[in-house]
Amino acid sequence: TMQFMSILVKNTGGSPITLVLTTGSAGAFVYTTDIASMTAIPAGHYALYGFKYNDVTNRWMFVARTAIGTGTS
Repeated sequence: TMQFMSILVKNTGGSPITLVLTTGSAGAFVYTTDIASMTAIPAGHYALYGFKYNDVTNRWMFVARTAIGTGTS
């Protein structure tokens, strides 16, 4: 079965933040060659991340990200 997960993050602080993912163990996350790392989310902005579960490696693959802005428009 194919599983997908999305995470919407809002930075409510005054400084940029970067989401940190656990890697290296079963059930954890893995970066792909297309998306090799997380980027900082500016203060007051949102970011949407997408993941697909890989049954062979037992990891959540980081497959998509997008900056959404402040969500006010």
